[in-house]
Amino acid sequence: MFSPIKLASEFQIARPSYSWASGFFSELDRWRGIEGKYIDHLSLSCGKKVLALGPLHEPEDDTKEEENNSNIIKFLNTKDQSSVVYVSFGSEYFLSRKKGKKWHMALPEGFLERVKERGLVVNGWAPQAKILKHPSTGGIASHCGWGSVIESIHYGVPLLALPMLYDQFIHARLVVEVGVGIEILKDEDGQIKREGVAKVINKVVVEKKEVKLLKQKAREFQ
Repeated sequence: MFSPIKLASEFQIARPSYSWASGFFSELDRWRGIEGKYIDHLSLSCGKKVLALGPLHEPEDDTKEEENNSNIIKFLNTKDQSSVVYVSFGSEYFLSRKKGKKWHMALPEGFLERVKERGLVVNGWAPQAKILKHPSTGGIASHCGWGSVIESIHYGVPLLALPMLYDQFIHARLVVEVGVGIEILKDEDGQIKREGVAKVINKVVVEKKEVKLLKQKAREFQ
């Protein structure tokens, strides 16, 4: 758990100028349901009323890459309920050359062909909303971009939080605090261990008691 004041002091926003809050009130794409105490603290700090407009997320667009969507949905239709982990780290973070080479070396030639019945790799845009609302999707391994956090909670899908940069670390802490996800922790060198990933996947998808609690909490915010 972490308090609004502690969080603000850590990121040096306790006494900012708040140039954006020029009027009597300000609007933010935030979600009072899960961020109420932090929004109130922000309001007190800047001396303005803050209106949280969220949760805001894009409506589904059925016109985008229908053929690709069809392949994805067909794959999901073959899987048991809540058995699939959707992995997506957004469009702003890319592996370094060193990490990319490490992944390339770790995956043997022909890997994608061998796992196509168990997993699906999507090159290009993926219909995230369609994937998240599909009954076969049991969790999402996410960088915790705000849009992904909102959509995941909206569709009641537990998060496997793996923040990469910017405000994603704050979002990940919030996800854990409100009980809608579990963070995949890195080691002291900042590396992600396969054992750590497997442990969190097991909690989010396999352990029925943990899964029930996470989904129940997500439903409270819907």
